[in-house]
Amino acid sequence: MTRRRGRQAGVTLIEMLVVVAIIGVMAGITYPSITAGLDSLRLTAAADSVAALFNDAANHAQRRQEWVEVRVSKHQLQANGPTFRRQLDLAGLTAAPEQVYFIDPLGTLPGAQMEIQGAKQRRQVRLDPLTGLAEVQRAP
Repeated sequence: MTRRRGRQAGVTLIEMLVVVAIIGVMAGITYPSITAGLDSLRLTAAADSVAALFNDAANHAQRRQEWVEVRVSKHQLQANGPTFRRQLDLAGLTAAPEQVYFIDPLGTLPGAQMEIQGAKQRRQVRLDPLTGLAEVQRAP
């Protein structure tokens, strides 16, 4: 092997700038889809938490034979009963319509329906009065 004089092995400044530019372009292309995916995950998690709050309140009402009030405000949900307190904060999300639901201890559940909205997407949470299950769907 012969060794060249005056030339050292390494990376030139131009090569480094090209690699940084390629990484910047790739990040710029993928950023909108990553933020939309994160918004969708956060929205789905909040809708599932709302469904869990309604199911928890319904279970408590039936087990303890107590009325439970579920109050939906713009950025939070509160479930209150004589021996039951739950609060769910919807950080950065909005719930509509603002309403109050009463869960009957005799098993009659309200036909609650609400919409949770994020930056670009929406989810509908519906409490089925026959089965008592909360369903989460994408809003049209």
